[in-house]
Amino acid sequence: MLHLTPDFAAVVDGAGSWSGRLNGLRPGRFAALAVAEGVDTLEAEADLPSAARHLSLLLREALAGTSVEGELLRPQTCVVAIYSVARREVWLVGDCQALVNGEHHQFDLPTDQRAASLRQAVLRALLMKGQSIAELQASDPSWPTLKPLFEVVPAYQNHPTDLLEYRAFDGQRIPACHLHVLPVLEQVTEVVPDGYPATGGSFDDRTYLRLGST
Repeated sequence: MLHLTPDFAAVVDGAGSWSGRLNGLRPGRFAALAVAEGVDTLEAEADLPSAARHLSLLLREALAGTSVEGELLRPQTCVVAIYSVARREVWLVGDCQALVNGEHHQFDLPTDQRAASLRQAVLRALLMKGQSIAELQASDPSWPTLKPLFEVVPAYQNHPTDLLEYRAFDGQRIPACHLHVLPVLEQVTEVVPDGYPATGGSFDDRTYLRLGST
């Protein structure tokens, strides 16, 4: 989702989930809403470490009183790309990407890279067996293979030492090594969140933010 204030421009992406709800919302949507609304309460001059602590606390408080429906196979998490007007910085927390000062910055999940390779292998094999591109586009035959991986991936979330660790807002402290600050020197900046691992480096996200001079 896109969330704008006089001091910040944020793109917040809740983790996809196929089961369970929190207060009637998908877990990722619940987390994204809590963090997006938390941007409203950030001090204009806040830096990324203090902002991350504040947003994590607000998400933890929001989760404290939730009612859970069904089984949550994936946790309530989100990733965030924020532009700070006062500090002229882009902040990336999680698998987001940004074009800043003409340079592309992208922070992929190691597990997503492996999932994309696995998905590509499955789809290529099906093409070799005679299925058409149209048939593959009509459904996602790789999903049964990928689903077990996505179910166990949360074990790596915000893990400070594992090689497959990744970062996301989940209400707990985010290690400092996962907080990326990009100073903005030029007038045009573009930020987008992550996307479902696809074969051509494509993305399924619908929110794309471009900041220009005023």
